[in-house]
Amino acid sequence: MSGLIFQGYPGQRRSSRQLQASSSLFYEVFRKYDPANRLLQQAEEELLAQELEIGRLSAVLARMASQRLMVRTPQRPTPFAFPLMVELFREKLSNESAAERIARMVAQLERAAGGTAEPADPDRVRRTLAFERPVEEGQAGRGKVPGGPRAA
Repeated sequence: MSGLIFQGYPGQRRSSRQLQASSSLFYEVFRKYDPANRLLQQAEEELLAQELEIGRLSAVLARMASQRLMVRTPQRPTPFAFPLMVELFREKLSNESAAERIARMVAQLERAAGGTAEPADPDRVRRTLAFERPVEEGQAGRGKVPGGPRAA
């Protein structure tokens, strides 16, 4: 459908938002009034092939279907559970800060994994947590945090 969309005169390009609105309008018209349109079919095929990588997805699903499902209950939380645990503990009331709780949890998980857990350092954790940092004035709502990643 990209050939149908006017991209602007030379030297006066249209914004991405305008192009997206135009292509969305064409898509909706074709979908509603001409569902057998070849351009619509091509757009859907390209979406499946390029964006969703349907070939790879099909291969993974076929491989998963041939495997045996094994359900096990771990004795302690796995690394994948850690972000969920952090969110859970952030909501609980405690006399301990979130950074102190996270540092303690990291030390416990390290010990459980057989590592050498040094005493928890809440200050080190605090320096890496965006939700523990104060937002600079004028930055509220923009997702910018002092000391956070800088835009390139």
